[in-house]
Amino acid sequence: MQRAPLRRLWLKIHRWIGLTLGPVIPGYATRIDNNGGKYVGQPRTVCLQASAASEAHGARAYTRAPMALKSTIFKATLAVADIDHGYYADHALTLARHPSETDERMMIRLVALALNAHQLQDICQGDGTLAFGAGLSNVEEPDVWLRDFTGEVKIWVEVGQPEDKPIIKACGKADEVIVYCFNHAAEIWWRGIENKLTRPQNLKVYRVPTEASQALAALAQRSMQLQATIQENTLTLGDGTNSIDVELLRWK
Repeated sequence: MQRAPLRRLWLKIHRWIGLTLGPVIPGYATRIDNNGGKYVGQPRTVCLQASAASEAHGARAYTRAPMALKSTIFKATLAVADIDHGYYADHALTLARHPSETDERMMIRLVALALNAHQLQDICQGDGTLAFGAGLSNVEEPDVWLRDFTGEVKIWVEVGQPEDKPIIKACGKADEVIVYCFNHAAEIWWRGIENKLTRPQNLKVYRVPTEASQALAALAQRSMQLQATIQENTLTLGDGTNSIDVELLRWK
């Protein structure tokens, strides 16, 4: 006979806990049941079980969504002196480093842009855009791309060890596709994918030596002043204090 009053008291206690502590304790959540009543202050595990039960009866349940991690913004002034191609220019760059991206990978993106900066003049006669794509944030965009004044993709650059199907798909979207692979697993990746990439004629694959790629990570700063010199197919990237030589190996 006393169960009903005790249950009402139990619900009042949890409602009070939810109203006072819910906003500051991540373990508490809020949901709306089928009758439109708001039950506040239920522990997250209880809330998830109640949500599943409500969905089974046609109700729509709501739980607090996790906060999305934001990209970290890096700024770089890159002075490119490409002696091999006669290209000299300064580039003001903004790099958004995805939460899952390492400094090593981000700096290889920057190296890839420096290596292809001369194509702004050679291909687009200065009337084009060389920029970082969304990369890890959007699989439909490359890590770096060069587009002419009409928006046509001239060069599509991927960094890392992508799968064969996205590479082949990119070869159909751009005049040229370049992959810069790195880290100790690059050889294993290439042995497994090489035979699948024999058909595309507009594809180039380069291997960034592991020692060089790891050293590049040490140059990563939220604000960077960098100089990139390209001579005899070797890129030297420095910040005035330290410099790293990057000599690529061409695999395709």
